[in-house]
Amino acid sequence: MQARFIRSAIEAETVRIACQRLGQGDFSVLDDVLARQHAAVEARDPVAFHALDDLFHREICERSGHGFAWDIIRENKAHMDRVRFLSLSFASQDAFGDHVKVMAALRARDAQGAMQAMHAHLSRIKVQIRRIRAEHEAFFEGDPAPEDL
Repeated sequence: MQARFIRSAIEAETVRIACQRLGQGDFSVLDDVLARQHAAVEARDPVAFHALDDLFHREICERSGHGFAWDIIRENKAHMDRVRFLSLSFASQDAFGDHVKVMAALRARDAQGAMQAMHAHLSRIKVQIRRIRAEHEAFFEGDPAPEDL
């Protein structure tokens, strides 16, 4: 949950800035990543989706002019990645839908909407943890429940 907090704060700021900075070439690259994500969802390929999920977020950071932000996120997201990977069997479609909403807000240059969409997307992990925790209780021994954070 600490990694989610860090990631949410940083990525909300990067999408806010991206709303001002992205050009057509940037949108083309992000559209390509979304198309590949959609194909991974359709193929039920969580490994490919996971890699493309990271690529989508990294591209936004880099294209906003703050590639260092992705370095900070990457250094802090190992525990979050374990939960994300466990959730992909049931949550890839939702994550893809969230990315589509982020992209729509970016394209509309709606900074507030992009920030809200990113916060909602990254907060989804709280619900996913409850489900994963119920299915894999031993993975979470000693960790507080998401609602406690």
